Amino acid sequence: MDWLLIIVLLPLLAAAVVGFMPGSQRRMIRGITLGASGLSLLCALIAFCTFKVGSGLQFETKVVWVESLRLHFHLAADGINIGIIL
Repeated sequence: MDWLLIIVLLPLLAAAVVGFMPGSQRRMIRGITLGASGLSLLCALIAFCTFKVGSGLQFETKVVWVESLRLHFHLAADGINIGIIL
């Protein structure tokens, strides 16, 4: 599973949802942000626990955005980054 991609996209999705909610929905906004933060932490813990030391880049995601402009999205973690992510 692409744990890093989930860690990156989940807070962005929650922010987009919260951004369109009225300010009077404070409890719902707090619940959504707390839930997204908790799920991101859980995904980071899973990625940290399943990381194989000495295996180079892991949890790698490569997506071509615009081939004619050679725009690519590349996301991966190595031994140093996995501790920072957590």
